[in-house]
Amino acid sequence: MRIERVSSNQFTMFLTFDDLIERGFTKEDLWYDARDVRSLFSDMMYKLALN
Repeated sequence: MRIERVSSNQFTMFLTFDDLIERGFTKEDLWYDARDVRSLFSDMMYKLALN
């Protein structure tokens, strides 16, 4: 996962398929499992807050 700050209140996150696999996701999960995707987003936001 790579995070780039765009401005003081915007950022961009880049995830590779390897990042998703490390977290136990498949491509299909991104399309069909909204609960897990929200959890992934929350985890990424938490990691961003720690930086």
